[in-house]
Amino acid sequence: MSRTLLSRRCLSLTFLATMLLIESILLVIAAADTSTNVSLPAKLDEIMSSPSYNHSLWGILVRDLDSNQTLLDINSNKMFVPASTTKLFTVAAAMDVLGADYRFETPVYARGEVDSQGHLKGDLILVASGDPTMGGRTTRDGKIAYTKGDHTYANYGRPTELTATDPAAGLGELARKISDSGIKEIDGDVIVDDRLFKTYQPPVQATLDPYLVSPIMINDNLIDLEVIPGEPGKSATLRWRPQIECYNVTSGVATSETTEALWYTSYFTDDGCANITIWGEVPAREAPKVRVIHVPDPASFARSLFIEALRGEGIKVNVSAASLNPSEKLPSREEYIRLDRVARLVSPPFSENANLILKVSHNLHADTLLSLMAARYGNTTLEDGLAVERAFLARVGVDPDSVSLSDGSGRSPANRVTPTAVVQLLSYMVDHKDFESYLNAMCVLNLTNNTVGNQDGLAQGQLRFKGGDMIYYDALNQRTLLVSMGICGYMKTASGRRVALALYVNSATGNDIYDRAIKDLERICKIVYDAY
Repeated sequence: MSRTLLSRRCLSLTFLATMLLIESILLVIAAADTSTNVSLPAKLDEIMSSPSYNHSLWGILVRDLDSNQTLLDINSNKMFVPASTTKLFTVAAAMDVLGADYRFETPVYARGEVDSQGHLKGDLILVASGDPTMGGRTTRDGKIAYTKGDHTYANYGRPTELTATDPAAGLGELARKISDSGIKEIDGDVIVDDRLFKTYQPPVQATLDPYLVSPIMINDNLIDLEVIPGEPGKSATLRWRPQIECYNVTSGVATSETTEALWYTSYFTDDGCANITIWGEVPAREAPKVRVIHVPDPASFARSLFIEALRGEGIKVNVSAASLNPSEKLPSREEYIRLDRVARLVSPPFSENANLILKVSHNLHADTLLSLMAARYGNTTLEDGLAVERAFLARVGVDPDSVSLSDGSGRSPANRVTPTAVVQLLSYMVDHKDFESYLNAMCVLNLTNNTVGNQDGLAQGQLRFKGGDMIYYDALNQRTLLVSMGICGYMKTASGRRVALALYVNSATGNDIYDRAIKDLERICKIVYDAY
């Protein structure tokens, strides 16, 4: 990762900053020399009194994890927009409920007899377990793959690199196991049971990212369109995945010297098929460009891919892949105990999911965690998951009244947290049995080149953090509004102190404010590192 503190994939911030708050700063500086006591407020004032922050609000809290001393406190009990730092709360609660070693198990059942020829006289049923990756990101060493630019952000125009893994690999593994079980032909139907929790679309969605939270998820329920530039004046090459036979995907993209302009359309038919078109221009001699199409029916999408995976293993399936998931044929949940399980897909440990969510700032998977927490207690809704999270926060010493959350990812405008609540959460997690997994899932910034390792997973000079940002366009003034930018995590300072910190700035403006705020947050982290 670059020296820029808040790389876009580790970011998702939100906050207000104001020059007037300098007068209300409460500084509690412990174990610092006289010169530090004099210089620290002045260094912070230099940053926060910049004209870019004339109408902003800052919030900072730094606490010694061993002595519980507050080292620096600026508006720590004010509420700030957390943006993607919300994911620290979601992942912590899910890790507490599920455990870092938890593995999703996705079974497939046969309903009916299998004769001596391998004919299943009935249905094959895949029961979704809520596994967010379903084997589609699993590497040979059992990790979950991710890239610097995740495909879930591709439609925002961000640099995107697809993983080298096969997004339908988990379905292929299930198909092989079913063949090994002796099934060679399915006379009935193939069905996906997606009743673990209610599928829903989060109420606040960008038009470019209208995802569904669902118990079945293949390739994040996306079709990837990868456009590879050719020579100027020639057609670009289109690769797409995962491929479904009844999806018709066409390209009219040309290669130009410098122009980049891509448009795409998608039409999903009543029989589960799709017509997708992408056109425009991409510049020569540049990396491939990626755009994604959201599928409107995750269960039918998974069913079509599963049928094709079964056929790829030589299993004859006597129903069309080009049809909607026949959920009306599902058995009662009690009936599964009487059916034969013919295959099972086991995921990497949940610590790998946490790693993906925090490092990539994966919105869809973070929102899915709330539904998974609800399902753990036999419930099915987002509200049920938030109730589990609220109970967790109250139990670990975070005042729920100091937190307002309406999702798991940080995109809801109702989300607010105090720096105090963040540091209370981080302080609790230090003694959690899965702390190392929580810590290792965060992004890393080295504040000094003299970084050395130590036994507790946190190196001196190293900041382990989750960032967050939220920006909008101020059309009246034709400038950028930085609603919030923040960074929260753990640091080992120059003197060796282990600290938890929460840092936010809200409501800053200017066309260069995003990059400026990143640099200023980095400067503040370095000031804290040197001071203590």
